[in-house]
Amino acid sequence: MIAAALVAALAGGYAVADAQGPRGGMRGGPAGDLGLRGVQLTDAQREQVRSIMESHREEFADLRTKLGAAHRGFAEAARVGAVDEAAIRTQSTAVAGAMADEAILRARVRVQVHALLTAEQQQQLQEREAAMEKRIQERQQRLEQQRQNRRPPQ
Repeated sequence: MIAAALVAALAGGYAVADAQGPRGGMRGGPAGDLGLRGVQLTDAQREQVRSIMESHREEFADLRTKLGAAHRGFAEAARVGAVDEAAIRTQSTAVAGAMADEAILRARVRVQVHALLTAEQQQQLQEREAAMEKRIQERQQRLEQQRQNRRPPQ
């Protein structure tokens, strides 16, 4: 069951990596990927964001390739007839490393882009992030409550 959950989680990660557009950002433009959706950027800021994304295009492409290969290797190791625990662990470590590399690059790009924002725009982002975090916590609480309600009394 744990292996199946891990395979499903990693397959979901591969789907996210696969959904990225050719420029390294998520489809829909860099604003959606960088948490800028809903922030009104000036034309100059939009151009600067494009420039930053373009400067990292090759890095994102290399990471997409690396992450895709790691996911395929993991899926193959988990699919074989006999369980090769060492191969599965090796491949899952490769996936985790590729995911970490991608997260680090995205964080670096996000810092560069957020440095372009005015104090007002940064405040807007902080408020949006706080609201999103609150919604996530509320959803987790609802899900936990639902799980508890489904458990048979002991």
